[in-house]
Amino acid sequence: MEDATRPKYTTREEWLMEAIELERPWFKDAGSPLPAKLRISCGFPLGSRKAIGQCFQHGDADKVQHIFISPVLGVVAAKNSVLETLTHELCHAALPIGSGHKRPFAKLGEAVGLEGPPWTATSASPDLVQRFERIARILGAYPHAILRPDEGRKKQSTRLVKCECNDCHAIWRMTAKWVNVAADRDGISCPVCQSTDTTVDIEDGDD
Repeated sequence: MEDATRPKYTTREEWLMEAIELERPWFKDAGSPLPAKLRISCGFPLGSRKAIGQCFQHGDADKVQHIFISPVLGVVAAKNSVLETLTHELCHAALPIGSGHKRPFAKLGEAVGLEGPPWTATSASPDLVQRFERIARILGAYPHAILRPDEGRKKQSTRLVKCECNDCHAIWRMTAKWVNVAADRDGISCPVCQSTDTTVDIEDGDD
């Protein structure tokens, strides 16, 4: 008899790939089907360990889109979860390159159960959380232990933090105070293209 407590999948990538297949009908029903082939890894997104997910729409050397899910995530069926982040990144994968977090993203996000604004940091609707719970029952435990990269490290006294636009890739620095002020309003706007799809690297501060 199979041990019910034993994870069905032994690697995070296997588990995440199967989760994609279970979510695939949602995107088809929303009119934005996912690419037939996707790759996914558990690892830190490019540019900042603070980002919890990233989709490389241009694809890898094989022209296949690749998604990264941060190892700081471990909860499966809830808000701020691995499935919530996965669904957000799948919205990027289903849309044309350059869509960012604009209206097409918001429309698709709403259709699959994400909530915003801001659409740069979506959350799961109550209905979507229930669907996550069903996925969790099918897949079993996510074979991953949460990584806390800052645990035991001395906190850095930061005056300026690095900001990078995910649309035009401009880089600039701001004080932590104004980063927080901007984030509480309409988001941190790129000084070049005005996009609010910005990655903030708190750890890259200047003393």
